[in-house]
Amino acid sequence: MIRLRPPLIAMTCAASIIGCSAQLDEARRAAQVGSAFDVALQTGYLELAQGEFDEFDLVDTDVFAGRSLKIANGQQVDPERMDARKLPATVTGDLSRARSRLIAAFSHGARERAPKQAAEAQLRFDCWMQEQEENFQPDDIAACRGGFLVAIENIETAVP
Repeated sequence: MIRLRPPLIAMTCAASIIGCSAQLDEARRAAQVGSAFDVALQTGYLELAQGEFDEFDLVDTDVFAGRSLKIANGQQVDPERMDARKLPATVTGDLSRARSRLIAAFSHGARERAPKQAAEAQLRFDCWMQEQEENFQPDDIAACRGGFLVAIENIETAVP
């Protein structure tokens, strides 16, 4: 039987994590482009990616870093679709209504008329979706949901 020493195990794990962060590193280096909404959204997705990386959630690190990179490449990134994640049935109604409110606000010009608030609403919605899929950190779910509700109310007031 081969016995590995703890320092060797730690170095191997660290190398694996660093290797898995290539998309995050690329997103960090990407230029900010587009409208005020695009810049706020790109920055916010990078922050979400970093937060997930700090929690060793490399799958969602790549999801959020990938969204940031799409914006850097001039692509529009919409709020996550309801079928993008495996959500508990008990919350799909709330999330679906929340997404509908967000899409309605965007169709009334929120991206242009209240770009930072619109980006914050989208980021908090996507955060809520991600945390709700994991469904084991109630404080994180509540923070994302609460942040979304504040942001969507702000843009619905600013953009009737």
